[in-house]
Amino acid sequence: MWCELQWEEAFGETNSLFIYDLVEAIVFFCIPVVLLLILYSIILIKLKQQVHPGEQSANIEEQRTRRNKKVLKMATAINLAFFICWAPLLFDRIISYFAPDLLSSCIAMVYYIVSQFIVFANYAINPIICLLSSNNYHHALKRLLKTLKTGQTVALSLILVVSLVGNSLIVLIVYKTPTLRKPINMLIANMAMSDLLYPIFLFPVRLAEGHAGSWLIGGTLGQALCKIHIFFADVSSLVSIQSLVLITVDRFVAVVVPLRSPLVSRKLYLFFIVATWIVAMAVHSPYLVAYKLVKYPERLMCKSLWQEAFGGNTYPNYVLAGAIVFFYIPFVLLVILYSIILIKLKKQVHPGEQSANAEEQRTRRNRNVLKMAIAIVVVFFICWIPLLSNGIIVGFSAPDSRIFSSCSFYLYFIVTLFMTYVNCAINPIICLTLNSNYRQPLKRLVSCCAADAVED
Repeated sequence: MWCELQWEEAFGETNSLFIYDLVEAIVFFCIPVVLLLILYSIILIKLKQQVHPGEQSANIEEQRTRRNKKVLKMATAINLAFFICWAPLLFDRIISYFAPDLLSSCIAMVYYIVSQFIVFANYAINPIICLLSSNNYHHALKRLLKTLKTGQTVALSLILVVSLVGNSLIVLIVYKTPTLRKPINMLIANMAMSDLLYPIFLFPVRLAEGHAGSWLIGGTLGQALCKIHIFFADVSSLVSIQSLVLITVDRFVAVVVPLRSPLVSRKLYLFFIVATWIVAMAVHSPYLVAYKLVKYPERLMCKSLWQEAFGGNTYPNYVLAGAIVFFYIPFVLLVILYSIILIKLKKQVHPGEQSANAEEQRTRRNRNVLKMAIAIVVVFFICWIPLLSNGIIVGFSAPDSRIFSSCSFYLYFIVTLFMTYVNCAINPIICLTLNSNYRQPLKRLVSCCAADAVED
């Protein structure tokens, strides 16, 4: 299927398209160009000839002239950019009528593609010109970033409450409900416990820093908080990844080899849960050395001094190795395992009527749990991929790179950071929404609390 212009079929005449394009070019391009050249020439001559009568009025007039010149520079730059970007494509269309044989060459094709991309670039250039040429746009952007900062505080406070309440409920439900003390639920509770590290250690620090614009606590306590708030946040993510792998292996065994005895006992799962924390803490232990409080004349900051702590340019290698071993390899493994699980579920046959009913119920339960597990995995990687990519870019870029001081990079970093924060609040919502085994204990828990409140 192809989208192409059928002018002759629609309007019947061969030369009407040429006349249409020619009139459009003259009326909406050539005449405006000539008109703009005349008007801008008059404006520039007028600005040069201006005389400032009197000292006081001269100052006012000079300020007004300066403002006019700045606005004129911006307007001139926008007009020049527009006509420079559109002229090549218009020239290509004119050539197509007067010398169509030239269009069959490879150079003509390259010229056409380049002229198209120049036109597309025009839509991106205009806001850049405005931001570079006008102080009014600079001030407006600063006000917008301040508003965004307030929005960050509100959003982070909301995520803190939802994450703290939601993950605490998941841990409490699994602990209080004996029927839920199965490997997969214990692993989900392990993820919930790791997600609690965010609202306990990281979010309060971020809120305080965002409000004060500086690190608030100095001394030994400040140094300790500086080290552990980043340390525990990254430990949380690594525990979650390992838990997701173990959850997937549990689902793989339950679906692919359901009639065999469990490959891993409940006690061994407890060992694996403890191991996830030990591995995560060992991997991120360098943060306890690298992060330190740095005192500047205007404020106190918690910064990573990796080169000072370990020497050389080892941080990019550390980030890349961690991303490959604890993110990309698990991601590929999970995709493979879940693909096998889904294929196995589609191919399942239920022998006999009575056994078919039991098998159907078991398959339905597996599918419900599988939906929840897949949803948690998908949401986790969607939330973490952007920030991880950002970390790799930062690790392999020069420390004085101009990209880090740009507004676009700052906004991208804020958005990717908030996506990871949101993840720790989404997991309990997924569990409570997709699994009735969590909703029913929650209802009982709420009714018990309500009954106790009424009795008091």
